[in-house]
Amino acid sequence: MYKDANLNKIEDMAIRSKALERYPKLRTSQDNKIYINDYYDEESIDIDKTIYLALHRFSQYSDSLFFKRNDKGLDKNIKHQYLLIAFDKYVDKFNKESLASNEEYDEKYSIHYDTKTWLKELLDGMNKNDEKYHEVKNIIINKILNNVFPEFGNTLFLLFSYL
Repeated sequence: MYKDANLNKIEDMAIRSKALERYPKLRTSQDNKIYINDYYDEESIDIDKTIYLALHRFSQYSDSLFFKRNDKGLDKNIKHQYLLIAFDKYVDKFNKESLASNEEYDEKYSIHYDTKTWLKELLDGMNKNDEKYHEVKNIIINKILNNVFPEFGNTLFLLFSYL
C-alpha cells in the first residue's frame, strides 16, 4: 500500500526533525551513555518513529506550539498517513520475523506504543466505507489473527469482515 511512500510527501524534513527533537537519541559515538539503538534494531526504531510522528505530536500531551494548527482535518490526514506507513513497515517486520501475535511483536520490538493502541487509532481514523479500510482490516485479520489461530482462519475472517 504505502511502502514506497515518501515521508516528504507528508511533511518536509525540517518539520519531521522538529517533531522528533524529544525522541530518544541514537548512538553515534562510543561513550558511556545508553541509547535507544543499544536495545532496539533499526527497523523497530524506524517503525516507532513513524508512529511517534503520528501519535505523540497530535496528542494532548504534545506541548509544542510549533505543531498547533487551526486545521484539524489536515492534522488528522497527516496522522493517518504516518500510521499507514507505520502499518506497512509493521506488516513487513511481522512477516520477516515470522511472529505469532501482536503480543510477541510488542515484547520484542515495540518501543513506545503497543500495537493494539496504534492499530486501533489507524482503523478509527479510517472511513469504514473506504476500500483501504477493508484492505488494512483484512491484513490484520489474515496476517495477524490467522497466525495466532490458524485453525480458525476462515471463521475469523468471516466474523471480522462484518465489523
